Amino acid sequence: MANFYIMKVTITNFRGYKDQKFEFFNNNSNKQGLILLGGPNGYGKTSFLDSIEWCLTGTIKRLEKEYKLRHEGTLKMQKGILKYNGTTEDTVVSIEAEFNNQNVVMTRRFNDRFESNGLSLGKPPFEVTINEVKVDGAETIDDVLGINIAKTFYERHISSYEKNIRVYEKGRNDFVELFAQFFGGTEELDTLIKNLEGYQEKSKQKKVVVPGIINEFDTEIKEKSNLQQTKLDELKIEEDKLSVLLENQKTITGLDTRLIDYPEKKLYSNEQTASYLYSISNMDERNEQINQQITNLEKLKVVTETKSIYLSVKEFIVYLSNQIRLDMFRENVLTPYILNEEEINKIKNIKTQILEYEFSDINAKLVNFQKLKNPNIQNLKSLTETLKSFAEYEAKYSKEIDIFFSLYERGKILNEKLEFYQTQNKAIQALRTIIDHIDGFQELKKKNHKNCPLCGSDDFSNENLEVGIIARETIGQHENDRAIIQKELFNIQQDFQNGYNSLIQELIKNHETKKDEIQQLMNSYNSYKTFFIILNQYKLDHEKINLQILLNFEVKLAEKLVTNSTAESLERSILNGLLNQHNLLEGIPSKIVKSSDMSIEEYKVMDFTEKRKIFTAYKDFWENQLHDIDFINKDIFLEDNIQIDTIVLRMGILKDILRVISQNDKIKQLSENVNKLKERVQSENIGLRSLEAQHIFFKKTLRDLKILQTKYNNEIVQQINGPLKKIFKRLNRHTNIDSINLISEGLVNHKVSLSATFDEESEIFVANALSAGQLSIVSISIFLTIAMGQKNLPFRCYFMDDPIQTMDDLNILSFVDLLRSELKSEDNGIGFFDQIFITTCDENLEKLIQHKMKTFGVNITHLHFSNYGEYQVQT
Repeated sequence: MANFYIMKVTITNFRGYKDQKFEFFNNNSNKQGLILLGGPNGYGKTSFLDSIEWCLTGTIKRLEKEYKLRHEGTLKMQKGILKYNGTTEDTVVSIEAEFNNQNVVMTRRFNDRFESNGLSLGKPPFEVTINEVKVDGAETIDDVLGINIAKTFYERHISSYEKNIRVYEKGRNDFVELFAQFFGGTEELDTLIKNLEGYQEKSKQKKVVVPGIINEFDTEIKEKSNLQQTKLDELKIEEDKLSVLLENQKTITGLDTRLIDYPEKKLYSNEQTASYLYSISNMDERNEQINQQITNLEKLKVVTETKSIYLSVKEFIVYLSNQIRLDMFRENVLTPYILNEEEINKIKNIKTQILEYEFSDINAKLVNFQKLKNPNIQNLKSLTETLKSFAEYEAKYSKEIDIFFSLYERGKILNEKLEFYQTQNKAIQALRTIIDHIDGFQELKKKNHKNCPLCGSDDFSNENLEVGIIARETIGQHENDRAIIQKELFNIQQDFQNGYNSLIQELIKNHETKKDEIQQLMNSYNSYKTFFIILNQYKLDHEKINLQILLNFEVKLAEKLVTNSTAESLERSILNGLLNQHNLLEGIPSKIVKSSDMSIEEYKVMDFTEKRKIFTAYKDFWENQLHDIDFINKDIFLEDNIQIDTIVLRMGILKDILRVISQNDKIKQLSENVNKLKERVQSENIGLRSLEAQHIFFKKTLRDLKILQTKYNNEIVQQINGPLKKIFKRLNRHTNIDSINLISEGLVNHKVSLSATFDEESEIFVANALSAGQLSIVSISIFLTIAMGQKNLPFRCYFMDDPIQTMDDLNILSFVDLLRSELKSEDNGIGFFDQIFITTCDENLEKLIQHKMKTFGVNITHLHFSNYGEYQVQT
């Protein structure tokens, strides 16, 4: 058998554990045996068992139940359910085990503010490696074992005092669930019953009802019965219709005369006579051609009724267009010209392209002048080249330019002379600076300048000026000659700069003035641009217009208009043709009232433009209707005078033909429908009877299967009673209870109850008669019996949390001996444990178990807790 052994448990941030590791049967190849965890209450023994349940299943069932009973969902009320001291780090439990001679590591981790989310079967993330190879998609221990135990792990693998004393809460169905492993071997039978009867299953915490075959038959029979009744009702209606048609056929006469009355003259080329259409033998082709001809005549009737109105509207639109054209000419051309004749005549011959070129050229020159503002010989040369392109250059600028070049040449000669006087002597350079600027000092003194321009002192007196005279005398006549040259050079430079700047400023000013003049002309022209465009629309040349030309053009436009009386008569005939009984213009939509035709009052306040718009829309609509009539020649139709009466006559005769044909065709069709419906009703009635027979068969089969299942379960109950009584007897050495019995009840729906026998006679339900201590023994007996029923499963690890409370010493001793005998050797006992974990706070029990197991050679790992999560391995 491929057994499962837990070898190591590592706990991190789980409940009261910050970080701890547990190892069992270390350095011992035999991993089967008992793991004993002893120590006072509150030291983490139960939390250790919780960690194993949580890692293997994803939940701790007792905590999950308690949390849901509290109905408290706040973060505060969830703190500590799962995580260590509300830590934000991951909660992790890892179990290392041996299964099928392979190393298995299972790790579950959780990190969520809402700790209750960590108590959900298979939900917190779960990782499994087998021999270091990851298993994808694992959720619980089920994915390792290949069988389902996670859902019932708490009920079948964990025993605790708290659970033991609750045995009195269990009903008859609960005992069936508890001993489900004994009732195995009938999976096919159970599946058949579930498929026939239906069942419930959980989906996302909700119960989902899966209907059985019998329920599906119930539903299908009901639906088919309703459908059958609908068909019977439909058959009755069709039979009534057939009866009415047979009566009406007797009253239709005189069709031969009507065929002769159909006019022979065609209204359009493809029109056929009534006699020809009636003689077509193929029913579908005959009906199609007659209906098509009626449709053609109806279209022809619509446009014929409104043709005269259309022609009048078309003529009236021409009048309105001419009137609007004249009014627009007067408003947009003649009147503006009379009011602005002088200004228009001034600008009408302007060539805008030339103006735009001149404007651009002046802008370019202004940009160039700005670049040449600095007075130097290079800029003078560039300016000279620019001015030579001006027509007035010789007369206005050439002499002034020549003067600038003369000044430059004289300055150049003086600079060459000054080079003769160059010196590196600092004293002489300082004296020269004073001499060169003596005249400037005198100018500053005349202007009452307070501070010395050389040193910045506020003592700028006449004595300071004498310094220059002294300096001149000091360095002699030779230096006087240099000073005279320097002064002349300075004056030449000043004349050059002042003259050049004056010329540049004059050029900029003249060009900006000319630019403004051009801009003004362009603005004036642009203000009349729309006026010139309108002139062009009337094919008038704006460069040639004058008042007389415009007045002559006005007369020409007016000549195109019909007389007022003619226009009024035309308009009146249109309105009379469109007015209906509601005094509305039919086919002319109102602009005031939605989804309504226009009233005559709304029409009367319209101007010419609005009238032309509504009549143009009417004309387009009518022409679209005419366009859709592709079977007539439009031009011939507009010229012919077709009478409405002849169209109506033709349509009436064709409809009479259809009525006669329709009666005959309907009678034939209805007769066929009635016969088909009768056949369908009979066929479906046979199918319904077949369904009902199958339904009866499956209901009988379900009852027979349940009786067979109950018979089998009764036999199993008898088989369970043996080990259950034996285990109870071994644990309960002194009592007034003779035995406990598992009793099968129910013929169809299987239930099981547990009773106690007193004085070999009366049987009483255990929860009604036993003490708390006796209930503990019964619960442990049930737990061990369930374990025995699961002895063929690969997972045979069981967990007992402080199981002996309320039990007396003799019962405790019996319990320990039972564990010893089961763990010592599979051959000497029932042998249904691989590992059993037991916690206890009872020091005497701890010592007793340690002594018994060691004495009899039972494999044991004994951990004694000295503080929360802290333990010592006892040997």
